[in-house]
Formats: sequence, C-alpha cells, structure tokens
Amino acid sequence: MAETSLSSISFLTAKQVAQIFGVTPKTIYAWVRADRGFPKPVRQRKRYTRWDSRDILAELNRRPLEPRTSEG
Repeated sequence: MAETSLSSISFLTAKQVAQIFGVTPKTIYAWVRADRGFPKPVRQRKRYTRWDSRDILAELNRRPLEPRTSEG
C-alpha cells in the first residue's frame, strides 16, 4: 500500500487501517467499541467490514503526531 495514495482507495480492511496507525486489527476493533470518536466501519455484505478511506484520512489529520522514540 506504500505506493498507493490513501485517498485513491475507497474502502480499507481492518488490517490496512491497523497498518496505517501502527497497531493490530484487534486494537482497531477495540477503538471502535470504545466509541471515542474513531470512525465506525461500514458493513459490506454480511461478512465484510470496511472503513471509508476518507474517514480514516480525517482521523489521521485529527490526531496529534506522536513522536516515536527508539529504546535500546
């Protein structure tokens, strides 16, 4: 997904969203359940859950940048 712009993808899987935020898919679902403003997924068909890329882009812009530190 590195070569593809986020805005050119219409829907993202939990795995893709997790990669964007640097967490696991399980964490993404926990954020949704916590209902603290994280975008809700859109159900496509009975078994598929996806996130609208525009909602994820907005969430990225809303969150403050967190500097990563290297330990060791």
